[in-house]
Amino acid sequence: SFGGHAMVYVHDGARRDELRSRARAALVALEGVTGVADPEAYGLPAFGSDPEVPDFVVTAKPGYAFSNDPTGGTVVPLLPPAEPGYH
Repeated sequence: SFGGHAMVYVHDGARRDELRSRARAALVALEGVTGVADPEAYGLPAFGSDPEVPDFVVTAKPGYAFSNDPTGGTVVPLLPPAEPGYH
């Protein structure tokens, strides 16, 4: 769904440290991303304390959102709100 935050989970336990590092670096480099934080920064339990806790939380810059469209971009600019009017 479109939103200002995304939770990222790494499922390969054998390569978790490597994949977390690579994913964090890739996400920080994306246009439209303002930050990548550990879950504790958002009041969630510490990473690794529960399998339901994300590896990290990604925040979109104002004017951007995360998309779950498999054929589109990961971080996309928001469209301006529609102006209702009479035609």
